[in-house]
Amino acid sequence: LVLSDQLNRFVGPLANADPDDIAILFVHALDERQAMRWHRQRLHLHVAGMRRLAIELRGLGFTVDERDAPTLLDGVRGHVDEHAPKTLIAMRPPNRDGAARLDEIRDVLHGEIAVEIRDNTQFLCSREDFAAWAEAAISAHRLVLYSRSIEDRVECVARAQGAIPAANRPLRVSSVEAMTNSTGN
Repeated sequence: LVLSDQLNRFVGPLANADPDDIAILFVHALDERQAMRWHRQRLHLHVAGMRRLAIELRGLGFTVDERDAPTLLDGVRGHVDEHAPKTLIAMRPPNRDGAARLDEIRDVLHGEIAVEIRDNTQFLCSREDFAAWAEAAISAHRLVLYSRSIEDRVECVARAQGAIPAANRPLRVSSVEAMTNSTGN
């Protein structure tokens, strides 16, 4: 299954695909066209891109199934009923709505065929790798803010006791004050 934001034969499941091993499914889902408030030209770009990639893949010897359907699920269901594949392979879309649609397809087809949703290879790292990095970055940022607030407190106490002359080192705005001022709270 190739979605309209994955029109590149060098990424995802198409990257190492062999024409003798797989059939490729494109679904032109009416509900997605209506739900997305896109300009007509952007919509045309997606549809034309899907059709051009389908032509290119046919030229390389792939079996391509292009379907117009009311929904993505209906298009996939029609393909499964007609071709009876053992496995449906798709690359996870970058947006939550697209990912939810694929999860729904996997849930509906559970028991009939295997549905394999692979990581999106259009990005430098997987979702899980990014989430792990972001959590570490947030934790590190919290540690930096905490350390700065302790330094500010120690420096204020030292200045108050006369241990640090005021002219030697300018007092830095505390991290909490800086954050409050930047957010306007």
